[in-house]
Amino acid sequence: MILALAALVAPAAAAIHAEMPYVNGWTKSPASVRGSAPIKVQIVVKEQGREEIRRKAIAVSDPASPDYGNFLTRRQVQDITRPKAEDMSAVTSWLDSHGVGYKIQGVSNVIAEMTVASASQLFSTTFHVAEHRAHGQALVRASDYEIPAEVEASISTVFGLHGLPLPPRDLLIASHGDALPKRPANVTPDVLNKVYGISGVKVSKGAKNKQAVAEFQGQFMNSTDLATLFKNYVDKYEEGTDDVVYKWVGKHIENSGGVEAELDIQYIMGISVGIKTEFWEFPGQDFGADLHQWTGNLTSDDEVPIVHSVSYGWQGNLSQIHVKDADVDAVDANFKKCATMGISIMISSGDSGSGYSSNDQHCMEPDAGAKGTGIDGEVAQYMDVHEMAECCEEADRMKAKGWTFVPATKPDEIEAQADKTFEFKDTVYHDMEEGVPGSHKGGFKTRDVFVLNGKVQKDGGEVKCKNLNGTYDDTTITFSAASEPEKGMPEVFRNVSGTFGKTEMTGRAVFIAFPGQPERCVNIEWKHNDGESIWEEGPNPPPPPPPGHCTIYKTVTKETTANSTTFSGVQKKAKVVLWPSWPASSPWVTAVGATRFIDQKMGNPEMASDQFGSGGGFSKQFDQTDAEYQVKATAKYLSTVDPSTLPPADSFPATGRGTPDVSALGEGYQVIVGGRPNSVGGTSASSPAFAGMVSMLNEARFNAGMKQLGFLNPFLYKNEDAFTDVTAGSNKVGRGGQPLPYGWNCSKGWDPATGLGTPLFEKLLKAALAPDSQ
Repeated sequence: MILALAALVAPAAAAIHAEMPYVNGWTKSPASVRGSAPIKVQIVVKEQGREEIRRKAIAVSDPASPDYGNFLTRRQVQDITRPKAEDMSAVTSWLDSHGVGYKIQGVSNVIAEMTVASASQLFSTTFHVAEHRAHGQALVRASDYEIPAEVEASISTVFGLHGLPLPPRDLLIASHGDALPKRPANVTPDVLNKVYGISGVKVSKGAKNKQAVAEFQGQFMNSTDLATLFKNYVDKYEEGTDDVVYKWVGKHIENSGGVEAELDIQYIMGISVGIKTEFWEFPGQDFGADLHQWTGNLTSDDEVPIVHSVSYGWQGNLSQIHVKDADVDAVDANFKKCATMGISIMISSGDSGSGYSSNDQHCMEPDAGAKGTGIDGEVAQYMDVHEMAECCEEADRMKAKGWTFVPATKPDEIEAQADKTFEFKDTVYHDMEEGVPGSHKGGFKTRDVFVLNGKVQKDGGEVKCKNLNGTYDDTTITFSAASEPEKGMPEVFRNVSGTFGKTEMTGRAVFIAFPGQPERCVNIEWKHNDGESIWEEGPNPPPPPPPGHCTIYKTVTKETTANSTTFSGVQKKAKVVLWPSWPASSPWVTAVGATRFIDQKMGNPEMASDQFGSGGGFSKQFDQTDAEYQVKATAKYLSTVDPSTLPPADSFPATGRGTPDVSALGEGYQVIVGGRPNSVGGTSASSPAFAGMVSMLNEARFNAGMKQLGFLNPFLYKNEDAFTDVTAGSNKVGRGGQPLPYGWNCSKGWDPATGLGTPLFEKLLKAALAPDSQ
């Protein structure tokens, strides 16, 4: 009888993880995905001991605690957090039963690499191509997926099936800000040393004190540019040692196009001369997954650098980049572990000021507005924009009643253009290390660097190659007719032959041919007498499509019949929402804001940056349970600031984690890119600069027989007098310098634009070396 009853019990239903809507220009491509395409998935198994890790992290980071500085080792952290054996077994047995290989990083991150066909079966899902045509991005992503209930109960989250990259960012370069009253003052490492008094520390150049920058979104640096920065702007250093990266973590590609990475490495090293510096690279196109991979790496090794700087984040609803609450929790769990291990993490607080958003969800929906409808009314403004959401959002900013958007080019016209030619513009490297674009086995006798530039017919053509030394070589590249792809496949293959100097080469070219998007070559595998080489498309995306036409209406009288490609919408009453940047909003990292000199005159007092908005505010994701160090400071701000200057009370949580924690100069940094200085700004400048100062404080502590500072915030808020209070300006400023209707004014004491203020290094050094800080 018992057996009969058991047979009637239905198996537990699988947990369904719904696909998030694509917004902000992301859409589903009609192209199908090959079953052999690779998929990498990170399955995070539930950990134990999270509350114990939290208590340990607070105890070892608080100068008032008897356990201050008694950091845990990697092994101790892993022993506390190791998942239950049955939870790990539930996940690995599930993978084994489907024949999926995997490896375990740390104690809880199960990394599985498989094909789309295997992943489709494992997760009971289908895959599609997600694309952003304006940014030239295309990714393979899952639709709704399922996990068996018995496995779901053992999992915290899964990365790799959903998830999007951050959008490419325009550089905050002074030459782009000519409309500003005054050009930003030039900031160099020596300027930072003088302004903040960075001195009095002798650097031993040992391997104990190491620092690092972490780079995402395919950003790379250039070693020659780093050396040039030292030569131009650093007074005293050892050439060939102090101006050289100590270690690369991840695939390194020498590149002059990664201004973000160039800025980070040049300014963390430029003001901490002699500190050994590592460059950590995570070039994936899934921001949440890459953050988890990075933080997982930090907690899986005892020899990682003890100071890190990150210049990436998202000021907006995280669902827009397909980051779930469970993903945020998994990353934050790793930040807590880093705190117990004595690792200091600086993260830029964002460049979009208060992160103001109207929260008009109809601008975000993939089917915003109705196809085939228009509206009539009194026109307020005509403008050209690339995306429908831009039209909707601009109408909201103007408090208009409605809008229409008409794309400039019909999809069939784009297809017709794609049939003719494709643009071929990039760089071919010869004689470089294996794994680098242009690498090959065997090697040429000399190194040649060519820039390919021109239009090539689909079935053959010639390209002019410009050598970087200024000479030109006639180079012929001939493509065969396209081989037939699988139906709906985005990739097209062609045989290719070419001549580079006296070298005859043959091989296969790979083209991306998404419907409605001009075809482009992304990869060529060459074969020649000296071996093999690879050309890969560089980081520069194709130009955006021509802008569409946006009409914004003061009044809306009626709906009208319109072309099938016309989109329209009527504005809804907006709720004010403010978004601090994540992951800077984590209570376990130090968020760094940005300032500038008043009147842009070197040596003047500082104010909040207004070339862009220094990101800050109160987090909706994190309250102050793990940020007790700032409770008094944030409460004082909200109780003493003029209430008429505050955003609406329902737009922010008054007891949310407040950012930034500190600030530093963030405009006019002289960054060497391609051998030439560029005046660059952003909190992505102030973060590595402050991180470099922290490394100098750690060096002084090591010299005194003390341990590193570790997680900084409890120490920083106990030493407010070690900062110059910034009381001028606000962060009611958008990324492009445009005014925002809501934000936060600077005030006496901590504020959500500049934090505690800018560092007084001499006082920070004295506080760091005080006996009660041991």
